[in-house]
Amino acid sequence: MKKSIFYLLLAFSSFGAISQSIVLTPEANPVIGSPSDFEVYTTIKVENATGTPLNLRASRQLIGSSPQGTSNYFCWDLCYPANVSSSNGSITIDANTTNETSFSVHYLPNGTSGSTVVKYCVFDELNITDSVCVNITYTTAATSVSDLNKEYFGDFHPNPTSSLTYIDYDLKLGQAANVVVSDMLGSVVFNETIINKEGTLSFDFSNHKSGLYFANIIVDGEIKTMKRLVITD
Repeated sequence: MKKSIFYLLLAFSSFGAISQSIVLTPEANPVIGSPSDFEVYTTIKVENATGTPLNLRASRQLIGSSPQGTSNYFCWDLCYPANVSSSNGSITIDANTTNETSFSVHYLPNGTSGSTVVKYCVFDELNITDSVCVNITYTTAATSVSDLNKEYFGDFHPNPTSSLTYIDYDLKLGQAANVVVSDMLGSVVFNETIINKEGTLSFDFSNHKSGLYFANIIVDGEIKTMKRLVITD
């Protein structure tokens, strides 16, 4: 019986965490990428399950060790450097409301394979005992030989951003590609054609509204993948 309860709790921790007041739901866990990725990341939905607004802060803690050369950071509305483990400011989440975009967590593999576990917590700044945490596992594995014959598109970096962001790419010889970026209403804000086999695309969102954007990667007329981008004020 005890063993069954243990495995049930372990399974639940991969999907989300809950306190009496706050619920955390990662978009992805584990977060899987390649050592060649500039960064891998996911967002964590934060729900205020109470009937009153909460002023919430966030923190992170490395569990165990991390492969040499890697780093990680988090964004709590603002993005904090890798040497900062707790947000300086709070985010107000209204009663019975979920914030889906302000909390993102990031891992930079720097060419290194391996796994890293980071614990992320959210707490009420007026009552720090009212907190909830979730462990996120980042895994980067070496690219197989078969993957070398596929086109490659990295994630937006930095992400979130308020202005410039970039996507790295590597196409097979003779391939044609487009990157079509749209807002949440489906309006196209960028449509970039790729003519080089490899390189980096840049996008300037300085004059665009904050919110969630999506990039459809189209290769030889077929949508291959989609990337998410969060624009902040």
